[in-house]
Amino acid sequence: MAKEFSIELGGKVRRLRLTHADSRALYRRFQKPMNELFWQDVIGAKDGVLNVTVNPEAQFAVLHAALKNDLPQLNEDTLDKWIADHLTAGHHTFDLAMECIRAAAMGGIINGKSFDFDELVQTNLDELGKAKEPESPEPAPTAS
Repeated sequence: MAKEFSIELGGKVRRLRLTHADSRALYRRFQKPMNELFWQDVIGAKDGVLNVTVNPEAQFAVLHAALKNDLPQLNEDTLDKWIADHLTAGHHTFDLAMECIRAAAMGGIINGKSFDFDELVQTNLDELGKAKEPESPEPAPTAS
């Protein structure tokens, strides 16, 4: 069974799913490869820092695409209201965007291969940690 992703929005838990058809539509709209669209525009990654500057139009379009597969009648006005309520409740759009990234990665639309985003991040963090671990210092000579 494939891993599923969901968010709480509009008073309900809603499933997120992105398809290759969504990928093509997003590419036509934004004229960017999916990895650039998701990293730079949707989560605002710049120089290794997340959420620096996001493109709200891209965030909205990706969220709408991810929701519409299960809610084909979802219109922009309804989604706008749900997002406004989400923000009013003290939440951030970043949490919505990250779940879209996870769903897109699992759907294989970021780079053409399905992958678990969280596993990739953990593997990269583990690799960085290994690279930064200092070597064990030589034992200090003892005075005789």
